[in-house]
Amino acid sequence: MKHTSIRLSDVHMERIEATGQSPTIVIKKALDAYFNLPDETTDQARKLIDEHVNLYHRSQVAHTSRTEPKHDCEHDLRTDAKGILAYILSELEEGREPLLPDVAGRVGLSPQSLAKSLSPLGVRAQETKRAGKPGRYFTKSMMGDLEKILKKIGPD
Repeated sequence: MKHTSIRLSDVHMERIEATGQSPTIVIKKALDAYFNLPDETTDQARKLIDEHVNLYHRSQVAHTSRTEPKHDCEHDLRTDAKGILAYILSELEEGREPLLPDVAGRVGLSPQSLAKSLSPLGVRAQETKRAGKPGRYFTKSMMGDLEKILKKIGPD
């Protein structure tokens, strides 16, 4: 058996603790369920799982190649990034400067995955402090750049 370690969000840790089982057991069961779907699994569930696998695979492929220009991302990555950028821009327009982990949680990604998905577009949260709280923030100074990138991505 090979050892691996992962970081769990507070929400996932709370859910695991609520089961009364160890994180290792819950994670093993989840992986077994994920990789060993019964034949009677509905088409809709299979499509959702396949979509998840494809999204994960696409994001990994898009970030392994360093020869691609920043704005020449895969079509689906641009579509996903467009929604993420629109959300960030709406937060900034409301006067809030969101933290990278907060945006990641909102769109259902880990902070690392979010950073990797926005990196090809040249978008990076800035390491700074707000109200004495250090973190990686999307700041108001980024609004112009985000608007330009959204226009460049265009409607899909």
